[in-house]
Amino acid sequence: MICNKIPVQDEQQLTHYHQTITDSLKRLQTDVIDVMMIHWPVKDESLLRANLEALRQEQQRGTIRAVGVSNFATATLEIAREIGLIVVANEFAYNLVSRAMEETVLPYCRKQQIGVLAYMPLMQGLLTGKFASLDDLPPNRRRTIHFDSRYQPLARHGGSGAEKELTALLRTMADIKTNSGIEPAVQAIAWLTAQPGVTSVIAGCRTLDQLQANADAAETELPEALLNKLNQASRPILSQLSGQLDLWQLNDKSRIW
Repeated sequence: MICNKIPVQDEQQLTHYHQTITDSLKRLQTDVIDVMMIHWPVKDESLLRANLEALRQEQQRGTIRAVGVSNFATATLEIAREIGLIVVANEFAYNLVSRAMEETVLPYCRKQQIGVLAYMPLMQGLLTGKFASLDDLPPNRRRTIHFDSRYQPLARHGGSGAEKELTALLRTMADIKTNSGIEPAVQAIAWLTAQPGVTSVIAGCRTLDQLQANADAAETELPEALLNKLNQASRPILSQLSGQLDLWQLNDKSRIW
């Protein structure tokens, strides 16, 4: 299966939309893309509708088999439904420390039978157990809404984060490893695959060993007691950052809607 993504095109770019798709087909050496996804929504609703309509036209032409989206919340998913576009997948940041989609987006996707592709399952390495404390994280990995922007110069969201809650979760995951032998990275991915509505997990890797570890984690079924323990340990982060769907900006500046 070939899955590709395209950013929202501006009005001038939209006039060359078919050529853009055709050029992509040539680069991929294929005559059809199985799933073409819009990478991020924009706040300009008319422009977003035009891009969704352009994707539908490409689907009718046969250059695209199915349409997906990335980082769409309920309002933007509803726009696609209103124009009659069937969305098969929504790629969304979802992991133990970023659970806000559970409040509205995940239930919507389940109801409309839209598959959820969970990206950043290990939260840029935070959930691997590699780092003993939050201070050990490289500065560029402390930019998300989870970290207090007053003390993280690279963060641009302006919020106070949830560092105390993060630390508590990492401590719980370390305890689980001590008691069960299950690595934190396996816990994080296995927890995700157990969530109703999650179709697939997009996990990065730098080595063959990491690739194998990700595959093993995806096939791991955690006992109910451990799932509950991880749910309880991560829920304070969800409560602290309730409704915040964007990893990088708070809702007033977020591109997700």
